[in-house]
Amino acid sequence: MKLATAEIMRKLDGKAIEEFGIPGLVLMENAARGTVNSMFRHFPGLSTMRVGVFAGRGNNGGDALAVARYLINRGVACQVYLLAAKEEVKGDAAVNLEILQRMGGEVASIRNQEAFKAIRERMAANDLLVDGILGTGLKGPVKEFLYDLIAFINSLNRPVVSIDIPSGLDSDSGQILGICIQAALTVTFGLPKRGLLVLPGAKWCGPLELVDISLPRSAVESEKIQDYMIEGADFLHCLPPRDPNAHKGTFGHLIVLSGSPGKTGAAAMVCKAAVRVGTGLVTLGLPASLNPILEVKLTEAMTEPLPETREQTISPEAERRIAELCSGKNALAIGPGLSRNPETARLIQRIVSHTEIPAVVDADGLTAFVGKMDIISRKRKDLILTPHPGEMAHLLGSTIQEVQQNRIEV
Repeated sequence: MKLATAEIMRKLDGKAIEEFGIPGLVLMENAARGTVNSMFRHFPGLSTMRVGVFAGRGNNGGDALAVARYLINRGVACQVYLLAAKEEVKGDAAVNLEILQRMGGEVASIRNQEAFKAIRERMAANDLLVDGILGTGLKGPVKEFLYDLIAFINSLNRPVVSIDIPSGLDSDSGQILGICIQAALTVTFGLPKRGLLVLPGAKWCGPLELVDISLPRSAVESEKIQDYMIEGADFLHCLPPRDPNAHKGTFGHLIVLSGSPGKTGAAAMVCKAAVRVGTGLVTLGLPASLNPILEVKLTEAMTEPLPETREQTISPEAERRIAELCSGKNALAIGPGLSRNPETARLIQRIVSHTEIPAVVDADGLTAFVGKMDIISRKRKDLILTPHPGEMAHLLGSTIQEVQQNRIEV
């Protein structure tokens, strides 16, 4: 499934309105109707609940005002808290505010701390809350009374339904911009936002539902989106039914280069995992002195003792034998528990540079390329790196915090 940034969603909304002639009010109506349908699915007792709807002055608030209208039409007791003066609400949001008022909907305007404090007890009387405070356009940290309002909402321990994205969450990076609504349900529109699916954002959105608001498919395709959420259907075609007449040679042969003193467990885990996912044959290349240990630990995987350094790590002298092992095989896994021995690191660099089979580089295998990323950049596309945040920071000469704050862009 394709994922969107705030900028991509802004462009898609614009194309739908300007190029395809879909009124913004129609998009807002579709969003509100889908949100309310999701609410009734997730909260079976919604008809008897008192619902407080928080609406900002922008389009996210306009969605919230339309949600309040749908709730009222379905007999739900609903109070709207408008976080602006009524005359400050513009465009499609203003249209929905006008409709709501004509329907007799209760709208309390809250513009500052004083107005917020005066109405806190009424807010606390609600059974469920709807968050339409801040949308995907938020860039800087939440400030002033909106910060206190979000803190208050979180303190109530009431279920909160966030419209499109929890207020206070960066829709691109998933970072918390000062403070964030803790949602019990997030209903997002058109395409999932990246920030809803990466941490820490994923912890704040609760269950995520996607509503189709009728964005034209051709408009979505024209954006050439590169970010995807991998779903089961995306790779099931890679796992066809197995031929009952097949044998272990039918399902590929993996070479694993792994292990050093104190890290034999890493080698064993890689091999066992490979067998478990269905690899037909697995051969582990490891320092010769560790072979007796892995012979005992492994049953299905084969082992290949290799020349070793004085520190009992795989030596550069093993390069020719490793090349022979890789010849005619299907894939290579290299790195877990190999150590940071400089000689072994040089071997890793040469193996990855010259191997002609698909390879996965992990753990100590990645460390070998710190300051040597030019080797990786020259490699063919069938090379997969699997760093955790610390390894990624080491590779980039960055910090774990910087990596965590922007996991996709790095």
